[in-house]
Amino acid sequence: MMALTSQQKKALIAILVLGVAFLAMAWWYWTILGKGIVEQKNVQIDKTRDKIRRLDAQLEEIRELERMKDKFAEIEAKLDQISRRLPPSPEAPEFFNALNEALRSTGIETRKIAPDKLNPLDRFTEIPYIIEAFGRYHEIGQFLTLVEENPQRFMRVKTLTIKNDENRPSLHPVDVGLATFMFSEK
Repeated sequence: MMALTSQQKKALIAILVLGVAFLAMAWWYWTILGKGIVEQKNVQIDKTRDKIRRLDAQLEEIRELERMKDKFAEIEAKLDQISRRLPPSPEAPEFFNALNEALRSTGIETRKIAPDKLNPLDRFTEIPYIIEAFGRYHEIGQFLTLVEENPQRFMRVKTLTIKNDENRPSLHPVDVGLATFMFSEK
C-alpha cells in the first residue's frame, strides 16, 4: 500500500471531519425538524384522504340521485296530476261540475246536495257533501263508479244508504255521503 503524504493525510482528515459533521447535521435536522415536518405532512395527507373519501361518498350520492332523476320526474308528474284533481278551496266549481256530470249522465235525480262540516286532516282537508237523490239500482251503481273513478276530481263515497219506496218500487231513495279533498296549508 502506498504511504500518504502529510498533506494527503490532512485532506483525508478534513474530508472525514466534514463527512462526520455533515452526517451529524443531517441527523440533527432529521430528529429536530424533519420528523416534525414529515408528521405534519402525514397528518395533512390523512386529512386529505378523509376529505377525498367524504367527497367520493357525496359524489356517489349525487350519481345515485342523477340515476333517480327519471323517478323523481315521474313522481313530480303524479303529484301534479293529483294536485289538479284536488280543488283549491272548499267552494270548488270543478268539483260541482264533475258531480253534476256524473249525476246527469246516469239519470240520478237529486233532491238535495249540501256541504257537511269540513274535516281537517294532516296534509289534506276533507270536504264532505251529502246528496239526497233517487234512481234505479243500475243508475246508482253507475253514479258511484263515476264518482270513485272521476278523472277530473278526486272524490270518494263515504256513506251509502239505499231505501225502498213502495209508491215507486223501481226508483229508490238514496243518501250518499261524498267527500273531496284539498291540500291543507301548513
